[in-house]
Amino acid sequence: MTNHQAKTYQDIYHDNLHPYTDEEYMTQTVRAMYRSYSNNSLCAIKDTNSIYFAASKSFVKTVGMTQENIIGKTELDFSSQVKNHYKEFYAQDRLVETQRQKLKFLDIHQYENGIAAYITRKLPIINPATNNVLGTYLVFSALKPNITNKAIKDIHKFNDLSNVKSLNSLADINFSPREAEIIFCISMGITERKKIALFLSALHGKSIKHDATIKSTLKSIYNKIPNINTIADLSNCIEQHNLNCQIPQSMLKIGSFPLT
Repeated sequence: MTNHQAKTYQDIYHDNLHPYTDEEYMTQTVRAMYRSYSNNSLCAIKDTNSIYFAASKSFVKTVGMTQENIIGKTELDFSSQVKNHYKEFYAQDRLVETQRQKLKFLDIHQYENGIAAYITRKLPIINPATNNVLGTYLVFSALKPNITNKAIKDIHKFNDLSNVKSLNSLADINFSPREAEIIFCISMGITERKKIALFLSALHGKSIKHDATIKSTLKSIYNKIPNINTIADLSNCIEQHNLNCQIPQSMLKIGSFPLT
């Protein structure tokens, strides 16, 4: 896994004076992916039909495929349960291409080696010479810890934010499930109350009010942590205490959920 941030392709090739054709640009993009990421990184490239054009060794292994048979295939061909979410992934890819901007998703699925949670960043591949969208670039960052097959029936042992004991100033604080969810959202860059409410509503399949539930829960968090009075304060605190890799147990819902 990696925290390395993918560049846009305009950044990568901005200084190159050669105007690539779309086919050449896609080839250069694949080469850039393999140069930028190690074999242990999870990343892949899909075309405008969500057909895999390239993928790292770790990604291929995670989804139960091989380097040879993933090219030219879609999630429908995967041996892991990820294939059940093909329609969601396809819609996300089209949204990234239509909006021409990076989008971020929380993905929790039954992968080849068990349930695992990832933050998936999807970037549009745009050839600056033609301004054509050629596909989608995917980069995955793992949330801790992964859940193995052995732990699937005992999922409550997942490392809940409310049970974190390794922190100094926060070691004695007991966050409620809703507080832990909001802290996770803020750690993922969702810092507006309305957007937090929309994300949690989608995750839980019920309406959560930003002007009632989220506002009152934030106030409760502020009361529990010294010198925290705003979302900006809380965001800094989360970063300081390395809480940005923890996902609350109550958020362990199989599926793909938009974070942006």
